[in-house]
Amino acid sequence: MAGDITYKDVMNEAKQAATEERFDEAAKAYTKAIKLRPLLAEPYQRLMILYRKKKAYQKELGVINTALLKFEQFYLSPPRKTKLSSALLGKTKTLAKKLGLVDRSGSHVFIPEPVITWRRRKQYVMKQLRKKHAAS
Repeated sequence: MAGDITYKDVMNEAKQAATEERFDEAAKAYTKAIKLRPLLAEPYQRLMILYRKKKAYQKELGVINTALLKFEQFYLSPPRKTKLSSALLGKTKTLAKKLGLVDRSGSHVFIPEPVITWRRRKQYVMKQLRKKHAAS
């Protein structure tokens, strides 16, 4: 439909608001973009940067936690139950192990890049929050 707002439109609106330093509008637009496409890293990253510039570490931590939850659930959780035959499922697991995609216990070896960066950022933000709490 012509009246539907697309992800691209929302992201453009958010970027424009951010460059014009209308941070509250940008934050709302990035949040809307996340709702439209929850498995794309860019709106999470942009929203984190926005809160970082405002030194709103508590809000940034909330975005990081949400992003990690979504990405870890999708990329790192065990596959959903399917109606594959046990023989095919066994071959799939064997192939994944031989390709180095999972370790001996069946845990994923590959972790998507934003997850690694977000985990490090989370540690830093938590450190900043502890400092802020200790100072007050």
